[in-house]
Amino acid sequence: MMSVTPMYVVVADRISAQIAAGELRPGDRIPGERELEELYKISRNVARAVISRLRQQGLIVSRQGKGSFVANRDLIRRLVRNGQEFRPADNTEVDQTLTVELSEVDASNDIAWCLDLSLPARVSKALMTWTIGNEPIEVTEHYERLLDQPPITRPETNPMNAPDVIKRFASIGTQVTTVEEDTSARMPTSEETHQMAIPQGVPVITVERTHHAGDTPVAISRITIRADRVLISSKQDISAG
Repeated sequence: MMSVTPMYVVVADRISAQIAAGELRPGDRIPGERELEELYKISRNVARAVISRLRQQGLIVSRQGKGSFVANRDLIRRLVRNGQEFRPADNTEVDQTLTVELSEVDASNDIAWCLDLSLPARVSKALMTWTIGNEPIEVTEHYERLLDQPPITRPETNPMNAPDVIKRFASIGTQVTTVEEDTSARMPTSEETHQMAIPQGVPVITVERTHHAGDTPVAISRITIRADRVLISSKQDISAG
C-alpha cells in the first residue's frame, strides 16, 4: 500500500525549497496561517503544522504579533582556544560590540559553592553582553574570588576579545592550572528570551566554565548563547612531548 505524504509536509517542503532557492531570503515574511489556508486550500490546523515544521527545522523564526520570517542562517564563529574564548579574525567585518557591567556583590549560595567560599563572602561580577548588529548573541555572568593582591577584576573591553582570565590571574602570581567546562542545550527562560530577543522555538547553548589554581576554583563563567546564530569552534594547542 502506497503511503501518502501529509499535506503539511508537502506545503512545508515547498516553502523550504523556496528558501533554499533564494526566492525567500533571510528576514522575508512567510505567509501566515490564514494566508496558507487560502493559498494551498488547507485547514487552519494544517497551516499551523506547516509553520511548526518549518520552525522546528530552523528555517523560520516567529515573532509574537508580527508573524514568521525566514531565519538568518549566517553563523557567527565563536572560537575557544586552550580554554580561553576570543573572537577570531573572520568576525572583524561584523558590527559587533561587547558591553561590560562591573560590580562587587555578595556571593549567592550557588556561587559560593562553585568557588569554594564560606558565606558570607564578596565576589567580583562582570556581566558581559556580546551584540552583533542589534542582536544580543551571547550573555556571560562572570564571577571571581576577591583576592588580597592588587585588583584584577576589570576585564578588557576590546569588542574582539573576551577577558583573558588566565593572564590576569598570572599578573598577580596566581597560576591557573585547569579550566573545566560543561556545555548543554535547553530552551531559554522568559528572562533570557526578553533579554536576548530570542525568537520563538530557538534554544540556547549554556557553558559553565571554571578556572582552577591548583585545587582552588578562582573564577566561574556562566555563558548563554543563542543556538541559531553561533558556531562554536574549539582549538587545543598540543605541546611536543
